[in-house]
Amino acid sequence: MSKNEKKNPNVKEIVESLIIKDRPVEDNVKAIVNAFDKGEFGTYTISELQDILGEYYVPFLRTIHLR
Repeated sequence: MSKNEKKNPNVKEIVESLIIKDRPVEDNVKAIVNAFDKGEFGTYTISELQDILGEYYVPFLRTIHLR
């Protein structure tokens, strides 16, 4: 895998597959945090995920910060 491929997995698709609209925000954030911990977002940093996560960014950031 090239450096560019590792940096740019289709994170938007991954996030969209994790978010279920009928679930509470906390559950969706937990799924996003678990994916981040498993390395599913490649080498994206937390700040690079801001535009992709949208409304889930602040709760995601809070969860990462508080652990």
